[in-house]
Amino acid sequence: MQISIIIINYNTDALTLQAVASVFRYVKDVSFEIIVVDNNSKETRLDSDLASYPNTYFYRLEKNIGFGKANNYGYSKSKGKYVFLLNSDAYLIDKNTVSTFIDYLEGNENVGCVGGNLFTANGEPNISYGNFLSIEKMMHDYGLKKRTKDYYVSALATSKVCDFKKPAVVDYLTAAAIMIKRDVIEKLGLFDTRYFMYFEDMDLCYRYKKNGYISVLLPNVKIVHIGGQSGLNNSQNNVLLYKEIHRSKYLFLQNVTNGLTAYTLFQLGKIIPVFTKIKRKIKIWGMDKSKRIAIYSNAWDATGGGGIVYVLAIAKILSKKGFDVTVFFNDKVLLREIYSRYEASGLKIKILKRKAMPLFSQIYFALMERMHFDAVILQSLSIPRLTFVKKSFILCDFPNGKVETISERVRLKSWKNIMVNSEYTKDWVRNYWKREATVFYPPIEIPTSLNQTRNLDLVCIGRFNNGKRSKRQDIVIAVFKDLIAMGYAGINLHVLGYVQDEGYLNKLKETAVGFPVFFYGNCPNLKRVEILNQSALFISACGYENNENAAPMLVEHYGISVVEAMSQGCIPVVVGKGGHNETVDHGKNGYHWNTKEELQLVLIKLLENKELRAEMRAEAYLKSRQYSFDKLEETLLQTFSEY
Repeated sequence: MQISIIIINYNTDALTLQAVASVFRYVKDVSFEIIVVDNNSKETRLDSDLASYPNTYFYRLEKNIGFGKANNYGYSKSKGKYVFLLNSDAYLIDKNTVSTFIDYLEGNENVGCVGGNLFTANGEPNISYGNFLSIEKMMHDYGLKKRTKDYYVSALATSKVCDFKKPAVVDYLTAAAIMIKRDVIEKLGLFDTRYFMYFEDMDLCYRYKKNGYISVLLPNVKIVHIGGQSGLNNSQNNVLLYKEIHRSKYLFLQNVTNGLTAYTLFQLGKIIPVFTKIKRKIKIWGMDKSKRIAIYSNAWDATGGGGIVYVLAIAKILSKKGFDVTVFFNDKVLLREIYSRYEASGLKIKILKRKAMPLFSQIYFALMERMHFDAVILQSLSIPRLTFVKKSFILCDFPNGKVETISERVRLKSWKNIMVNSEYTKDWVRNYWKREATVFYPPIEIPTSLNQTRNLDLVCIGRFNNGKRSKRQDIVIAVFKDLIAMGYAGINLHVLGYVQDEGYLNKLKETAVGFPVFFYGNCPNLKRVEILNQSALFISACGYENNENAAPMLVEHYGISVVEAMSQGCIPVVVGKGGHNETVDHGKNGYHWNTKEELQLVLIKLLENKELRAEMRAEAYLKSRQYSFDKLEETLLQTFSEY
C-alpha cells in the first residue's frame, strides 16, 4: 500500500463524500486506502454512503476527541508508506497531486512532509503555510506592539497564502492537505494529543524540524480547501473557540520560550479581551477618530455570485487604504466560508439579519449606526431603510421599481450617494429614482498574458435557474446542436454555473445527450478559469426574448462573467441588450445577437476565420482591462479622498 489517506469527519458528511470522490477521480496508478474517522457527529450516514467505495474504511468514535487525536486514531489503522491527511472540506482537482507529493518525498531524504498551494472553492488563495508562533507575534496580537503595513507578509505571520513559484522550505504546513513519510511518524509521532484543535500542525512541523526533517510547500500542486466547515461556528461558541485557540497558542509557546514567559502571555490573553471591549465602547461614543465604514451585503446565500465579489472587492480596497471596514452578511453559511479568507486583509465580517423594520426601529437603528460608523455602503435593489450617517452610499445592482410613496422618498433622500455597476444601471436609477449615480465597475483579475493555443470550444456561464432571470442555457445548447448537425466537428460546449434549480439542470442535460456538451455545476473558480483559458468563444443568452424597456431587470445589467471571459481571451457573443452593449463593442471585440439565427451566423463566422478570432481576442482582452481592480481602486479613492 503506497498511501493511506486519512479524513476526519465532524458534521460534514456531504463535504467528506466530496473529498472521497475527488480521491477516486484523481488518484490513478497509485495504490491507496482511505480511512474516514467520524468525531462523534450529531448525525452521519457515512457508514452506508462509503460502502460503495473500495479500500475505504469508516470508524465512528464515541466522543469528539479533537482533530489531532482523531488523525492519530486514523493513523493507527493505516498501512501506507505515506500518510496523506486531507480535511473533510478539502478536495483534489488534479490527477498529479498525489504522485507529485510521493516523488518529492522519495527524492528528498531530509523532507518529513509536503503540502500544496491551497485555494478556496471560489479560487481565492487560502492559507497554505505559515511561520512559527513567536513572542513578538503574540505582542502584536495583544496590541502591545504596533503592527506595520507589511505585518501579514512578514516573518511574523503565522497564516500565509502561497507567495512563491518554486518548492520552498517553510516553518509549517497547513494540515488541511499534508503528506508525511510513515517512517518519520514512526520515529517522531504524529500529532501531540494535548492539542484539541488548532496549532497541532505547527507543533508537528516544529518537532520534525527540531529533529532534522524539513517541511516543503510545492506551489504547483493546487488543492481546494473551503475552510471553517467543522469548527465552532455559532455565536454562542465564539468564546469557546477563542479559548481553544488561546490554549493551543500557550501549548506551542512552551516549545519556543521558557515556562514563565509562556504562562505570562497566556494570562495576558485572558485580560486583553476586556480592554478590547473598553476600546470598542470608546469608539462607539466618538472618542476615537478612526475612519469606520460599514458595508452591508444583500447576499442571501453562499453562491459566490458577482454581487458578493463586488462587495468584498470594495471592502478589501478600502481596508488596504487604512479604513476600518466591517462587512455585514445576512447568512452564517456565507460568513463561515469567507471569514478566514478575508480576516488577514483587516476586514471584520459579521452576521446581521436583514428584515423589514417599522419606522421607530429604523430610527433607532440609524442612530446606533451613526454612533458606530463614519460611512456606510448598503447593497440594495430596493429603497432601503433610513440612515443618519452623513457619508452614505446605496450600492445598487439595479433598481427594482419606481419611488411611489412618501416613506420611500424620505428614506431614499436620507442616502446621500448612489453607486452602480454600469451605465445601464445608472440610466435606470435616473429613470426610476430620479437620482444621479456614480459607476463603480465590479472588478476582475487581469492575467498578464493570454494563451494563444486554444480549442475551438464554446463556453456559457450562468446560474442554473429557470425563473424570470434565467440565463437561457437552453438556447445556447440548441444552437450548438445545430452546429454539430451542420458538420462542425471537434468543438465542445462547456456549461458552467451555480445550481439553484436541480430540475432545470437535469432537463438541460437530457437535451444534450449524445452531444459534446459538458456541465459543471458549482464549478470551482480554478476550473472555470482553466476552461476559459483554453476556449475560443463565450456565449451569453441572458435577456433573450426579453423586452429591456418593459422589463429592464430581466436583461444583464453588467455581466461580470462576460468581462472575465474577455480577460481570459474568449470572444464574447452576447445578447445585444442591457449592460452587454456597454462591455462588448459589436464587431470590434465581440458580437451582439438577438435571434437564434443571428447567433448561429456569428458563431459560424468566427469558427471559420482564424485571423478574425485572433484579432477579436486581442481587442476583447484590451477592453477587459477597463474593469480591473486598479480601476475600481482609482474610482473609490477619488470618492473617499476627502477623508
